Amino acid sequence: MSEQGHSGGSKAKVIAANRMLQVKAGRGKIEDGRIRACQDALEKNTQEFLPVAMDFLKQLEKALEEASKNEGGDLNKHKSRLFKPVFDLKANAKMFKYDLVTIMTNIMVDFLEKIETLDEDAVEIVRAHHKTLTLIVLKKMSGTGGEAGKALAKELQSACLRYFAKRKPT
Repeated sequence: MSEQGHSGGSKAKVIAANRMLQVKAGRGKIEDGRIRACQDALEKNTQEFLPVAMDFLKQLEKALEEASKNEGGDLNKHKSRLFKPVFDLKANAKMFKYDLVTIMTNIMVDFLEKIETLDEDAVEIVRAHHKTLTLIVLKKMSGTGGEAGKALAKELQSACLRYFAKRKPT
């Protein structure tokens, strides 16, 4: 896919854009009034994050149970079942200003994209992530979670790095 440049580095391949989205959305600038109205609707949102998040966390728990029963089975099937609730949680957390949940789910999305096998250790990392997210949501830790939030994110990141370090080709 990539071509080698004279300096030995990779050269980016240019891919023509598909204009389907532009056709559906239309062209031109979005009116400032519409943008303000959407922003106001988001800011005045009275829906609680807890029930929304708990639905996604229940989906993740179910996917974890299935993955642990069929460890080493169809990786793509299990990864997509684990990935979807994590990604949905990530998208909603930002809207509800749960920045720590967004940070944690970013780490987990990255982990799930990189794993090549769904072994016991990978399942345990996702399970620990699930438990941590559940506590964050139940304690209503909106925002970044301060120093505790940084420590949680750092520990999850470290667990992921240790996982991949143990599996480095020798």
